[in-house]
Amino acid sequence: MTLGQTIKYYRTKFNLSQSELGDQIGVSRQAVTKWETDTGIPDINNIQSLAKLFQISIDTLLSSDHHAQSLYESRIEYDIDMLKDFDMNLGTLGEVTIEGYKGEKLIIQLSSSTYQDLQKDFKIKFDDNKERLDIDLMTKDYVTKIQRRDINMYVMLPSQYLHKIECNVLPSSMSLRHVISDSIELDIKTSSLDLLDIHGHIEVDCNIDMMITTDAIDGKLDLNAVRSASQLIITSPCLFNTLTKGIKTKIIYEGDIDEDSDNQIELNGIMSELTIKNGMSQ
Repeated sequence: MTLGQTIKYYRTKFNLSQSELGDQIGVSRQAVTKWETDTGIPDINNIQSLAKLFQISIDTLLSSDHHAQSLYESRIEYDIDMLKDFDMNLGTLGEVTIEGYKGEKLIIQLSSSTYQDLQKDFKIKFDDNKERLDIDLMTKDYVTKIQRRDINMYVMLPSQYLHKIECNVLPSSMSLRHVISDSIELDIKTSSLDLLDIHGHIEVDCNIDMMITTDAIDGKLDLNAVRSASQLIITSPCLFNTLTKGIKTKIIYEGDIDEDSDNQIELNGIMSELTIKNGMSQ
């Protein structure tokens, strides 16, 4: 794959026109056309913007063989026209990304590097009850948990219609991005959780050791855990206070606590600890 083919691949994957891609990174449609036809090359600033928009590393963007990582894909779109609670029951998966975006459709994409019968054996079931949309990932009985681990899911939620999120999933890793909500509930079992541009109240239930990375605390982050030791890396300066509940829970943080801040980190559970670190100083 040439760089131009790679840019076109990810642009179509994100359901963007050339004009929409240009608008998001600050260039003209003609510039995008030149890139995709390999008659022009984006400069380093545009390379960085493209990698950030496509949620990949610069090395992946510039690599000629990265596309082989996801040979098989399945995509479904569902029209949304009112404020809704999204309740997702997904089961065992590989990488899971949930992202809010400016649009009117719920978009779900499954991808795999090995599972050829992805479209036949994995189905999304919707149960629309006006203000609540239940989303279930259904699989054939013969699909094993090991096979499900090679299935990655990317979910795009229309921000203007997003009220609450509930998600029950067992992923190898998970990312939640660009979401504003007073109620985000994640019932998960993963060692890696990334939170980017999250505003509101998020509650995480996870009874294994986790590495949580976030750019900031803007609202409330609750971690419910039993017999686990997790880390929270905050990559940007922010003010917050902390609270522990339950039995033998402990938060370890050497930075400054602002007791008057509206932002709060709470650890609730049994015999668990949370170490908070400032990623800027690591």
